[in-house]
Amino acid sequence: MIAKVRAAQDSDPEYDLHLGILFNSLEEIEERVVRIRDAGLNDPDLRGRVKIILNRARPGTGEVDERMDQSPLFSGVRRYTYGRNGIQAFVETDIFLTGALGDKFVFELDYVFPGYSDNILTNPAGVSLESEGTTSAQR
Repeated sequence: MIAKVRAAQDSDPEYDLHLGILFNSLEEIEERVVRIRDAGLNDPDLRGRVKIILNRARPGTGEVDERMDQSPLFSGVRRYTYGRNGIQAFVETDIFLTGALGDKFVFELDYVFPGYSDNILTNPAGVSLESEGTTSAQR
């Protein structure tokens, strides 16, 4: 049973207990993740202790697709977010430990492109931000 849980955690960071942080700038996430990735490869104290998993925005919105293709982080990524028009950058580390198995911790850095505020990353309950009480599925 524990082996199956660990395998699921290794394949998808959503299975782990994690802390999500919504950023106002994709560039800030890109800069931070590049620095963290570099530290995880080159800093002797962090080497082998950092794992980065990226989910790019789902294809289908022209300006978002173009920005993803130009991104230093997301251009070659073929994993996608559950919602549209947002990204997820997961930083997994054993520097912080938590959960039932005392395992690594996952930080989730999120960004949603401007103009797409009704998004699972900004509004996980699915309540429309345009008209209170109407879910995205009802529209």
